[in-house]
Amino acid sequence: MAVARELDREDSWRLRLHLELARPQTSIDVLNELQAELEDREVPALGYSLLADALWWAGSHDASLRVYRAGRTRFPSDFGLAFWLGVRREMRTETDAA
Repeated sequence: MAVARELDREDSWRLRLHLELARPQTSIDVLNELQAELEDREVPALGYSLLADALWWAGSHDASLRVYRAGRTRFPSDFGLAFWLGVRREMRTETDAA
């Protein structure tokens, strides 16, 4: 974590995301706060992907899909965001059908 702190010291959003992801159990409240701040920040595609994955695994599927969609809007040529948005949408459909 020391490396992450050093690399992220000038980006509080990214530091908070990395610290949250390092916890054994992520806080949905912190993840929702990070999501709410996305529009006001310059976040790389990987940041969208990491946050969306964390929200998905925390059980907040709708919020996860919103983050993936926002990432696709911001980075329309990013293959990873497009791929995982499709995978998660399919997983969501399967879960809803069960």
